[in-house]
Amino acid sequence: MGLDLTALIVDWTHVLNVPPESRYGFLEDAVCALVPEDGSYDPRPGLVWPEHPDMAWYALYEFRDTAGSGKPHAWTGRSWDHMRDAVDPSVRADGDAFFGRLLAEDPGDHLEPGVFPQLDDRHVTMLIACAPQTVRGLADAWTRLAPHLQELRAPFDAHAAEPGRWIGAFEEFEALVVQWADAVREAAARGWGLAAINF
Repeated sequence: MGLDLTALIVDWTHVLNVPPESRYGFLEDAVCALVPEDGSYDPRPGLVWPEHPDMAWYALYEFRDTAGSGKPHAWTGRSWDHMRDAVDPSVRADGDAFFGRLLAEDPGDHLEPGVFPQLDDRHVTMLIACAPQTVRGLADAWTRLAPHLQELRAPFDAHAAEPGRWIGAFEEFEALVVQWADAVREAAARGWGLAAINF
């Protein structure tokens, strides 16, 4: 992932109604509509909705303690890669379904085919696009994974802990994962998609 990441939950019909070559810019414009140019944007974590009712087809999801950076998300994905072989196979399958789809090293794993065609590598490495059916699958995977989250502590400490860097402790990993799960649940509850762009 890139140097920064802005996540949105979005009514997917609005995305698909835009010509494919314009969809990335469409989401950039949606973010711009919520982020003041004067630098005064300082929202609480969680969903940030447009003020105008006609724009209530999307919301930003603000993560705690990331300063908008994509690095903690990338390190969360790497942490899973480092520890997954030490995780019980039944838990590993759901971890792969959740972490792999959202936070894998391979940017191709983040994208619905054909949603954002012809983007250059700079964009693709910073992008997540999950259609509503994918979001539903993520929500189901999280429902199965959540009761086992603490079982990941020992594998994390053994294979992924690195104090002093982003997501260097299990508590940081857990906090960011739970926020991603919250974004997934919010999107799934509305039958919406989930996207993240470099902004």
